[in-house]
Amino acid sequence: MIDDRYARVVAKAWLDAPFKARLLADPKSVLCEMGIDIPKSIEVEVIETTDKKFIMVLPPIPPGLMSEDDLVKAVVGSASNCSSGSEVSLLANPHCP
Repeated sequence: MIDDRYARVVAKAWLDAPFKARLLADPKSVLCEMGIDIPKSIEVEVIETTDKKFIMVLPPIPPGLMSEDDLVKAVVGSASNCSSGSEVSLLANPHCP
């Protein structure tokens, strides 16, 4: 489930160009203004997805030793909580060798 605060940041960025520019330039400050506290030790980068750009985020490995199948299940579970501005097909991609 996506937190309502996150959804409000995204909606505001879609509707308010100056807000979006500030979000891209200084995400920690803007997120704090919107009620999302980020620890000082955490770096935040906001990247805009477009219909011409696919961004793949490589998350940290979950703690503990797991098999490849367990890791795949963990990724699938976390990916179901994500959304993207563009649709990417992972099957039969004619651009891959």
